[in-house]
Amino acid sequence: MQKLVIKNTLKSPSIDFNPETGIFEMSGVSLIENTLDFYRPILKWLEEYLKTPCQSTTFVFKLKYSNTSSLQFIYDIINLIYLEHNKKTVLSIIWYYISDDIDMKEVGEDYQDSFDINFTFNQIEV
Repeated sequence: MQKLVIKNTLKSPSIDFNPETGIFEMSGVSLIENTLDFYRPILKWLEEYLKTPCQSTTFVFKLKYSNTSSLQFIYDIINLIYLEHNKKTVLSIIWYYISDDIDMKEVGEDYQDSFDINFTFNQIEV
């Protein structure tokens, strides 16, 4: 299986998903108007990955800003892996947030409350 690499734009995040290491990073901003077109191929790639995942899968979210529809797809991404959590792979999430952006921190905390997954929160100073 090939890595999934998508370069960021002014409105879309960079994606670097490595199926050999099980480390998946998403960073930048997600202000995409048509989120379905952007995130559907990512979800399909993850479905393929889950057929033979690594023993552990780590998502690293370094999002500076995300619109509501993008946050729903990020939830869907976490949920997709969560459904296989402890069956095929052990999921952990590293959630970065800018020190003065309480909203992004709270989004991560809401996701943590929704799933029984190991979350690590890292604050970035600006």
